Amino acid sequence: MKNRTLAIFGIISYFLTIITSIEDKKGNFLAPVGLIIVAGIVLILFYVLALKRLWKYGFKFEFGFLLFSVIAGAILSGIIEINSLRDGSTIIILNNITKIVHLIAYFWAISILWTLDKKNDIS
Repeated sequence: MKNRTLAIFGIISYFLTIITSIEDKKGNFLAPVGLIIVAGIVLILFYVLALKRLWKYGFKFEFGFLLFSVIAGAILSGIIEINSLRDGSTIIILNNITKIVHLIAYFWAISILWTLDKKNDIS
């Protein structure tokens, strides 16, 4: 898979994740369970491939930034789900900040992957 194809795959996986996260007023997911599972698998596959590619081409800081944001987001989301925290708690605020950091890291990785093919063609 070319780097640009992987970048497009990342964008598709992001939109698929958004589509499957739609909920009704009661908090029930509207997407079928199978589609949610596929979206999760596609997202994990993108993370693995993107992290491997970032490491391979020497983008160590970006690799660490993306990996940290994924792990921190998973841990904080798990804490929130286990403890059923109320709005405004420190953990929820940290989770929201982590989501913003992750969004930046995610699209930064996609932009790096998008430009890698151009850099490899020149050299």
